[in-house]
Order: sequence, then C-alpha cells, then structure tokens
Amino acid sequence: MLKKTFMLSIGAVALAAVMGCADEVDPMFNEVAQVTVFSASGYTVRVGATLQLEGRAVTWAGDRVDERITQWESSDPSKATVSNSGLVTGVAVGSTDITAIADGVRSRGDLVNVTAGDGTTQ
Repeated sequence: MLKKTFMLSIGAVALAAVMGCADEVDPMFNEVAQVTVFSASGYTVRVGATLQLEGRAVTWAGDRVDERITQWESSDPSKATVSNSGLVTGVAVGSTDITAIADGVRSRGDLVNVTAGDGTTQ
C-alpha cells in the first residue's frame, strides 16, 4: 500500500508540474519579431507637406503590438524628417529611407520621395 501511495504522490507532483507550466508562455514569443511600415497614400510627399506613415509590429507568437513602436528615423533629415508618430515632413527635393523601431527591432528602410511644390522630382 505504501508503494502505491508513493507512486500516486510522484504522479500527482509530476502532473501538477506539467499543468503549472501550461499557463506559462515562453517570453521569447512576446518579443517583437518584425516591424513594417506602410502608407495608405503612397510614399511621395511635397516639400513643406506631410505624409502619415503607419507602423506594424508583430511578436513571434503573431500578436500585433503596434503600440511598442516608439521611435522613427529618417536616413536623411535634410530631405525629410519624421516625428515619433510617423508623420513625415518634406524638407527638400530628394529621397530618404524611413525606419520604425519597436523594442530595438528595426523595419527595413522604406523609401520616401520628396517632390517640389509642383509635384516634379529631381
């Protein structure tokens, strides 16, 4: 009888350990896996005008965590600047790559063209 009780106790402890782990999520799955940038109106802005870009951040588990995008960068602020909300302002004719960053993960640079006031590019 003692042997059966001992075996049942070991089994119960093992089952409890496994069940306890079922509720835990590997922290890696909550990390940002990919950041992308998109625009509903294209990637061209005139000098002095603005263009709203949007960012999408996705975890390894596939959950969207766009609110974790905390930084935006322009590769050439002399052509266009970008605010922390993704609002691009055309500064001078040319082009620049715009990047969104979430938890240190960077999007690929998305090329934004800046045109003159009449819409021509140089």
